[in-house]
Amino acid sequence: MRKTYAAKLRNVLSASIASGRLAEDLNELTREELEFIAHDWEIWARDDQLAPPLQILSSRTKRSEEPGSRFPDAEESSGSRVSQEGSPGMTATGTAWRVWLLLGGRGSGKTRAGAEWVRSLACNGEDPGAPATASSPQKDRNAQTKKDDASPRSVAGSRNASRRAQQTRIALVGKTLGDVRNVMIEGQSGLLAIHPPHERPVFEPSKRRLTWPSGAVAELFSADEAEALRGPQFTAAWCDELAKWRGAEKAWDMLQFALRLGDAPRVCVRQVVGVPLQGYSVLVEQPPFQSSGRR
Repeated sequence: MRKTYAAKLRNVLSASIASGRLAEDLNELTREELEFIAHDWEIWARDDQLAPPLQILSSRTKRSEEPGSRFPDAEESSGSRVSQEGSPGMTATGTAWRVWLLLGGRGSGKTRAGAEWVRSLACNGEDPGAPATASSPQKDRNAQTKKDDASPRSVAGSRNASRRAQQTRIALVGKTLGDVRNVMIEGQSGLLAIHPPHERPVFEPSKRRLTWPSGAVAELFSADEAEALRGPQFTAAWCDELAKWRGAEKAWDMLQFALRLGDAPRVCVRQVVGVPLQGYSVLVEQPPFQSSGRR
């Protein structure tokens, strides 16, 4: 979900291009402002590359989505909803999403979208899209308006955002550790490539770890070694090519047990079309599921 300031900047840049004044307008900006525009994903991303807005469930509904609970209770999934079915951030069953599947062909921007989602979690300590609580609708609208109207620097640099980021722990899971490193971390659209210099994490291959200046930490895991997911705990996970994993169901289940930190643990899955989807069923069988795709 694109924030108000990003939508406005997109319109301004489009108008500047149409009028032939882009170079002149950019020359009036400071180096800091140019860097911000160049690295702000919400300005450049397609709509299907932005994470669905996040709805925080009520405490009653949240109990049915504890890690390890594969399906919500029938009563709660049908009768205890924070908003109407079909509203942004909700699945077809009316529950808040837990899995975001990026399904598309080669070159469709899946890796960049997943990496930018992780970057937002690590640097700001929250999902892009400004989570809304399950309180009164008017209170939610006022809070969202206040956040959208805030300057990007004040949002990114707030004390609360820094504190949340310090508590963020992310699992990066691929078929092998080589896949995680080559695609998700060191690839052209990987985590090391997309950050501005002052936000870029430190990669420690020997420790299988990324550490951000904010204090957020990401750990690398191979799905072929699912037992390594026993013990650690995370606020979020980014998974690569789940359909290629051997023993996908075991690795996926172990990951679900590890997602037990924060108010709303979430998973982003990058998956290319055109491969056997033997591991894909562990996703679509679960109701809290959202997908984005482009062929």
